[in-house]
Amino acid sequence: MTHYEASAILTIVSTGIIAIIFALKDSGRPVDRQYSIYLMAISAWAFCWFKMISSDFNASLFWARVLHVPAVFIPATFLHFSRTFLGLDDSRSKRLVQAFYAAAPLFIFPVFFRGYIETVVPREGFRYYVQHGPFYFAFISYFVICVVITFAILTTEFVKATGSRRKAIGFVLMAYTIGYAGGSSVFLPDFGLRIPQLALYGIPVGHLIILYAITRHQWMNVGLLARRAGVIAAIYAGLALGVAPFILTLHEGIDLNNGAMSANLALEVFLLSAALSAGPFIYLGIARRTMWLQDHQSKGLTHELKSPLYAIQSAVEIVREELRWSTSSSARTTEYLRMIDDNAARMSKVVANLLSVGRIDDGALVIRRDRVDLKSIVSELIDDSRPVSVKKGVLIDFACEGDCRVIGDEEKLRQVVSNLIGNAIKFTHGGTITVEIRRENDHIEFSIKDPGIGITSDELPQIFNRYYQGSSASRGSGIGLTIAKAWVEAHGGTIWAHSDGEGKGTIVRFKLEVN
Repeated sequence: MTHYEASAILTIVSTGIIAIIFALKDSGRPVDRQYSIYLMAISAWAFCWFKMISSDFNASLFWARVLHVPAVFIPATFLHFSRTFLGLDDSRSKRLVQAFYAAAPLFIFPVFFRGYIETVVPREGFRYYVQHGPFYFAFISYFVICVVITFAILTTEFVKATGSRRKAIGFVLMAYTIGYAGGSSVFLPDFGLRIPQLALYGIPVGHLIILYAITRHQWMNVGLLARRAGVIAAIYAGLALGVAPFILTLHEGIDLNNGAMSANLALEVFLLSAALSAGPFIYLGIARRTMWLQDHQSKGLTHELKSPLYAIQSAVEIVREELRWSTSSSARTTEYLRMIDDNAARMSKVVANLLSVGRIDDGALVIRRDRVDLKSIVSELIDDSRPVSVKKGVLIDFACEGDCRVIGDEEKLRQVVSNLIGNAIKFTHGGTITVEIRRENDHIEFSIKDPGIGITSDELPQIFNRYYQGSSASRGSGIGLTIAKAWVEAHGGTIWAHSDGEGKGTIVRFKLEVN
């Protein structure tokens, strides 16, 4: 097997599996759908290209024509995915996407005409490689123009972006610079040049970089990704083993002397198409029958919890309003209502955290860019938590130096501060919690210091890990700090914690850019 064939197979497998995973991800996000379609186009092109360079004359010519069908959609779907990924909604980029999609059929209909694809011939180290007619150079121009425009848009947004958005765009730019530098080398034989043997590995390497970014920055549930990838690989391995003997038998019977495609080749194409098409349906059947492959069940359950909680809180307000006008209400009734209300509020916070975990798993870290006053948020949250802190004999001191406003998402920042204050109160039994906000040049630093139970040196590196609860008897859900870290980093900030050890309190800080 040559490097050309090996790189094509690696591209087929890597892009195909990732495309199916994102297609079946069930997140409802347009960016997942567009990424899946884009990868399917690449995977289909790589499959046809592999068949062209590894088959006999008749089959090679057939696949040389067919491969141009997915090929024409690669640049258009790349532009479409990039626009959706960047969150652009301007009419100019929308018209560009529509224009390139509209132009694509112009390069599909002529694939069986000699002015576009003449034949396949031994050339530039290949057994057979497509020999194009003069019209084909119009397609090369279409491809190059669309890709250059897309990279220009990505680069422009990268220059303007900050924080995690800049990091995400940077990974995409790096990945697809490598991918397109390697993939575009397939045009070299049209200019009498050999394709460097290792060049086409750039395509799967580019997508491995995207996978690294997904893993490193938790743009998707990595454990779920691995499980789905393993199941899909097993499904296609089984399908391959099932149809391979028939395809090999049919392939041996292809009539090389007949100018038309033989019936055996038609059956071969049919079997391959059927096997490729069956994979997603088999996977879907398995996924529907096992919780092991599903990440949306807890999110669905979380949404189901929101409605009864809202009903409970509404009912408490109605009863409380009626009791104000009643002469027979007792202190005990009022206390019971307070208990119901407090516990409903506590459950609402848990539900909000679970919903945030779902959004983090889906990579849906959408951050609004508004002017937010951190001082106001912290003051409100301290006032809200005062009944609980007073009951535990805990005082809260708050100081804010200078202008405490930042550009960010008020809801997300409120959740971060709420989780940190809640943790400090939970793990403190008497004493004073100190909350400070300081402005340092173009950054805002928030800190919360408690005299509570502290954290051991062994546990400190793990406290931001999901579901990590430590050895304390006063354990929580293990997701509050995970969510705080995700939202702070989504704002382009950093968060860290320090403790001198067990029984010596804890200080948690996060830093955000002012603009």
